[in-house]
Order: sequence, then structure tokens, then C-alpha cells
Amino acid sequence: DLRTLMNIPDNYHVLFLQGGASLQYSAIPFNLLDDNKKMNYLVTGFWGAGALRNAKKVGDVTEVIKPLETYNGCTDFSEWTIDKDAKYFHFCDNETVDGVEFHNFPYEELKDQLLVCDMSSNLCSRSVDWNRYGLVYAGAQKNVGPAGVTIVIVRDDLVGKQLDITPDVMNYKKHVDSPGHCYNTPCCWSIYMAGLNIEYMLKKGLDKIEEEAQTKSSMLYDYIDGTEGYYVNPVDPAYRSRINIPFRVKSDEKLEEKFVDEAKKEGLVQLKGHVSVGG
Repeated sequence: DLRTLMNIPDNYHVLFLQGGASLQYSAIPFNLLDDNKKMNYLVTGFWGAGALRNAKKVGDVTEVIKPLETYNGCTDFSEWTIDKDAKYFHFCDNETVDGVEFHNFPYEELKDQLLVCDMSSNLCSRSVDWNRYGLVYAGAQKNVGPAGVTIVIVRDDLVGKQLDITPDVMNYKKHVDSPGHCYNTPCCWSIYMAGLNIEYMLKKGLDKIEEEAQTKSSMLYDYIDGTEGYYVNPVDPAYRSRINIPFRVKSDEKLEEKFVDEAKKEGLVQLKGHVSVGG
């Protein structure tokens, strides 16, 4: 159903793995690097920074943009630093914590780069041109199903070229060659529940899901912007996420605590945000 919903071509393997997207931060360089251990990493938020931190342990990383003081968008492409000899180019399409999403990613300018993308929080929210990517991965718990399963969609020509030091559980080739693409015991319940949700999305249709995400997020942004600074979203409008909308209440902690308490009374929970920003 996932292959049908997302129109994934036959020359891509779809793996349901464990360890979260965080494990893929290490698995990706292990599987894609060879004697050339050069990588490009574009960091626009909390999760991209985690991917960068782990990649540095395996090879030589070019940081595409200078570290941002605050994650509220991205610098212009003209300011990017790109190693043309790098094995791949990694970026996070939608930064969950920071609410930063790419809507006009420079695919044409990067057509000679092997793109690797973390789509943990926006996979299945819009269509994907798979010809642009070598590998896409996503922790299912953000937009597909419950925690416990990680989806890896990898082009078949990239499988089987892993470094000799790659742990078996991270080795894509081991999973691809195993019965049912399961090298070790899968997280059965999480996969089953994700399957039910994907079945529901398939009935609804990806176009409708994309339309609803745009409509709902626009309504919320319009309201926030109309409060004259009472509620504040810090993200550059060109990069505002359709999926995760962070906001503050006048940068006043007591007001924010009251907001969270009042929201709970209305059945709105888990609004305090990620632990990295005080949630």
C-alpha cells in the first residue's frame, strides 16, 4: 500500500526497520560511503544537526551552510558551499521541532548530487518525485504510524556497497536479502498499525491529504499572524511547515504554561513542544 500511495518505482526497495530515524544517521554513511568518505550536509534544524553529528564520526563532512543561530529558515542557495565530489547530499525536508519545511528545494541545481532525505515528519503528506532521490527515510511515528518502525526507501543500485565495518543490523543488503526484507525480528505491531493508517490514506488519496495539510496550516498561521504579536511563529514564511507549527505566547513562560493547562481542558494535549525547546 505504501508503494501504491507514494507511487514508489520498482527499482527502489522499501524497508521497515527499527531504531528510529536516529539509527539511520549512522546507517546511511555506513551503507553509501566507500573509499570516498566525503558528504554534504545541509542543516536547518534540530534533527539535521543530529544527522550531521553522527556523519562526522564516519567521514568528511562539508557543512553546506554556516551554523544558524536560530532555526527559522535557510540561507539563499547562492551562499551554499557544496563539495562536488561528495558521495551524497543529506537534508531534512521538514524539521519537526523547528517547523521548517522546504517548498522550493533547488533540485535542478543539485541534479548531479545523490540526494538523501529525512522525511520523518512529512512523508505521505505530498507527492514525491523519486527520480530526484537515492534514499529517503522516515521515522513512522511522526506522520505514518506509531513509534517502533522506520521506513527506508533506497534505490537498488545503492544496496550492497556498504563499508566493511557496517554492523549487520544497519546493513541494507542484509535486510534486502532476508525473507520478507526482515533480517531480524520486526516490530510487528508498529508495522501492522502503520499499514492500517497507510490503507486509510490510500482510500483518502494523497492529493486530498496534501490539500488538507495546506488548508489547515494556513488557517492556523493566519490566526497566529493576526494576533498582533500575542502568538508568534518565528519561521520565515517561505519555509513555514504545513505539518509542524511551533509558536510562542509573547515569549512569556507563565502565559505559555497557562495556555497549555487551558488547552488540556479542551482536549488539546502534547502542545508544549519538544524537550529541546522546553517541552
